[in-house]
Amino acid sequence: MELSAESHADAETINQFAKAVRCRVQFEPAQELAHRLKPMKGGTIRIFGDYDEQMFAPAEIGNLPIIAPTVLANGRIEMLNYLKEQSITETVHRYGNIFD
Repeated sequence: MELSAESHADAETINQFAKAVRCRVQFEPAQELAHRLKPMKGGTIRIFGDYDEQMFAPAEIGNLPIIAPTVLANGRIEMLNYLKEQSITETVHRYGNIFD
């Protein structure tokens, strides 16, 4: 996981947050971030605050999903954007496993 920030104004707070969630932080302008995202395959972009929709359009950065609405305090709802539900089942025949 990587955190990209545009300004150094809150660098100390951003670095503390990055350390708490164990991710790297990179200070860079939005143009550099958009350029760096072009070759990226897979993943999700979470944007906090305002951003230039044309700069982060799918034609510019590829087909990466961008999540930009306000962060929700309810983790069960917020994490729906990032987690895929998965269920694992085991089929067993009445006389045992039919694949043995």
